[in-house]
Amino acid sequence: MGRRTRRAAVALGSLVVALAATEAALRTWWPVGGNNYRQDAELIHVTRPNSVRLQLMPSYAGTQRVLVEIGPDGYRGPALERPKTRPRLAILGDSLVLAGNTIESETFTRRLGVELGDAYELVNVGAESYGPDQTLLRLEREFEHLDPDGLILVLCAHNDLGDPIRNKLFRLDAANGLVRTAPEIGPALRAGFANRERRAQRWAMLRWFDHLRASPHAPADWDGPWIELYLQAARQQFADWRSGNPTVDDVERDTYDADVALEPSSESARTKQRLLAAILERMQRRAERAGVPFAIVVVPSPIDVAPGFPIQVDAARFPDYDARALVVACLAAAGSVPALDLTPVFLANDPNQMFVGGDDIHWNARAQASCARACAAWLSEHSLLPVAKE
Repeated sequence: MGRRTRRAAVALGSLVVALAATEAALRTWWPVGGNNYRQDAELIHVTRPNSVRLQLMPSYAGTQRVLVEIGPDGYRGPALERPKTRPRLAILGDSLVLAGNTIESETFTRRLGVELGDAYELVNVGAESYGPDQTLLRLEREFEHLDPDGLILVLCAHNDLGDPIRNKLFRLDAANGLVRTAPEIGPALRAGFANRERRAQRWAMLRWFDHLRASPHAPADWDGPWIELYLQAARQQFADWRSGNPTVDDVERDTYDADVALEPSSESARTKQRLLAAILERMQRRAERAGVPFAIVVVPSPIDVAPGFPIQVDAARFPDYDARALVVACLAAAGSVPALDLTPVFLANDPNQMFVGGDDIHWNARAQASCARACAAWLSEHSLLPVAKE
């Protein structure tokens, strides 16, 4: 082999090593385009164990990027302690619980663990775009594996009343009991899952270049008729659910439950509350069979508590609007389950500073810390904390 050939081989080898190192580093520390979810026949979608993605945040959100790691058990954070050395408290819910906009150590789940003095193992059983119906079915499927000593469900009083309508996993019988249905995942939704999976399997360097080339989203027109659009969407979604159409085409159209807030006496608003009540009652029965305490906390919508949020309800245009309607409906659906309304915590801590910013409805790290303190005190005061199983 000549000198020139050897030099070329060394250069090529160095390039391959550098590319491999770059690829490994990007997959570990900068996994843009990573995928934390997969399609699921029973739950529509579910978290992917041992998955990671980088959540890129806008400049106004403070934290610019958040690494979202799903552990081997399918929950954000570390693996479940095996064997258990302390009572396990599972925090159930949607993206408020998963908190992909917040670094893991500052999430509500972790902050609650700190407030409780590390006496409990806190497990983040949150999933983005989930409704309480999916949370119920996931809990039933994973209960033995999760093996909780206590359960806390976080309800989002922005869209959780409407999620069971959109997901079509349940109907109500004449006695307002739950009837399990079999929704069909539509072609658009199937294609979306497949595309995300395909993109996540590409080289991390290619995903990073795609991110660099991506055009920023155009700013929303906040003077647009958003509340009217939300109300129209709620009416259409309810009509679709009532028609018996089994197809689910989207899991991310979690619009504000404008029918409950603006038309509380409408059939859709009343049905949503009855459906949520049936879901929570079944969750309560599962907890009772296992002999574990079950509690609910309700997080208000920024539309209803934050005057600086860009989407507001014009009370003159909608005289029946009640800023408390969604929270009250969630509390009423809880029935005999102990429930904590977190609205006073938001109002006492400048609600404009308690959300991510822009049109993002999610609570930020500041809000999660404040609510964790209030929740810990409430759990202790009402003897709702779990005890270790024999």
